[in-house]
Amino acid sequence: MSLLDAWRAYVAPVLLWCGPALEVAILIGLTLRARLRLCLTLPVFLIATLTTTTLAGVCPPCVTWEFWNAKELLHAALMLAMGLELSARLFRGLPYSQAKARRRIVGVLALTGILLATAPVGPASVVLLPRLVTGVAWLYFGLWLVVRGSRLTVEPLYAAVLNGLTPWLLAYALTWGLAAENTALPNVLMPVLSALVLVLLLRAAWGRASETAATTS
Repeated sequence: MSLLDAWRAYVAPVLLWCGPALEVAILIGLTLRARLRLCLTLPVFLIATLTTTTLAGVCPPCVTWEFWNAKELLHAALMLAMGLELSARLFRGLPYSQAKARRRIVGVLALTGILLATAPVGPASVVLLPRLVTGVAWLYFGLWLVVRGSRLTVEPLYAAVLNGLTPWLLAYALTWGLAAENTALPNVLMPVLSALVLVLLLRAAWGRASETAATTS
């Protein structure tokens, strides 16, 4: 048995069920700590990923290519919405940073629109999804750079989203072609990064009320 086969047989199933458990814990923490309103799209994203992951776990025959395509497109669209919401919340009341961020966000959205508009006709998994994920990855990376470069102090939940999803999206976009070839890098790297995202969100959701600020790193 190869290392990749061993990973799929023993580690991947554990991570598959750890994800929904962590997502439920995050949602409970956000609710009990009255932090749901800090980012309205985050609980929607968590519920969507919780639902699709649970469905895939309890009903493997349901996981067809059509299901996978729809799931990934939904998640990418929700991450785009979350990035736009974060951009509005992070730079509210900061004219210089807000103007700088808006220019970068408009550029990224324009690039994403061009990528999607020029995509040839074909299956969503081949042309639409990777281009959308690439655009969303640049959006988060741009936000991370603005916050980092401006030395802004932000809510721990916002820092957790940026510090977690930015490397996840960049890795997803960069390893897209490798995933189709069943190579070890994306099959091992992406579940690990997904777990890291959830751990960061869990910490931010359940953190003490006095921990009102954090910087991206």
